[in-house]
Amino acid sequence: MKVKLIFNIIIFFSAIALINAAGGGATDIIKTLNSKISGVKSKEKIAKELEEYSCFSCISSDVLDKYCKNLSDKQCADIKDVFAEMVKYSIADKLSGFSSYSISYLGEETNDGLTTVKTNVKSGEKSYSINYEMKQISGKWKIVNYIVEDISTSKNYKKQFRKLFKKQSYDQIISRLKSKLKELKK
Repeated sequence: MKVKLIFNIIIFFSAIALINAAGGGATDIIKTLNSKISGVKSKEKIAKELEEYSCFSCISSDVLDKYCKNLSDKQCADIKDVFAEMVKYSIADKLSGFSSYSISYLGEETNDGLTTVKTNVKSGEKSYSINYEMKQISGKWKIVNYIVEDISTSKNYKKQFRKLFKKQSYDQIISRLKSKLKELKK
């Protein structure tokens, strides 16, 4: 009985040590990110913080890998890079528009290797469900998908690119992405 109790205590503290070594749990990472961007109006500053806590290359790969089969390696790398930047600045643009808000943290769920941190953001009279799909990358929690009001960023962009690649050439698509990125950075 004592051996089992001691074993359970060791396991418990080992788990805490592992969580702390990884920089905290997924919810703690989201809380840290939100505290860093709260009240910040500069898209550039928000984008910098998002970069630290997100894996935009993961989002880009998830969305574009399917189309890279028909592109050169350089074209694939270029479109992924531009798209990753565009997603980052698109999110920063939206976040810079919030003046005051409160966040409720509703818990975590883990499925298929992804941990989803569920939140509710209230701004004025409006309330928004914002969930963050996260996974550990090189020992750190990173956001790999944003889900706003049950709309997955990755799935939404996949639908858009499916339509774009049916109607437009690579050159037209990359030009459009660069134009949008330039607009978002203003």
